[in-house]
Amino acid sequence: MVAPDLEAFMSQVYPGIRSDPHPPGDYFLERIILAPRNSDVGDLNRRILDLMSGEEVFLSADTVV
Repeated sequence: MVAPDLEAFMSQVYPGIRSDPHPPGDYFLERIILAPRNSDVGDLNRRILDLMSGEEVFLSADTVV
């Protein structure tokens, strides 16, 4: 796959990533970007998450089950 820049590349690998509601969980099972270094993976993950609309929700519990 050839793309002029990283944004275009991510849009080709993850079409519809900006849709609301978000794509279902299995959407990501058939798409992957391999990177040679962990730092590259972290950067790509942040960029892809930034493409997704909405706010982050963190769930927590204050008791031990």
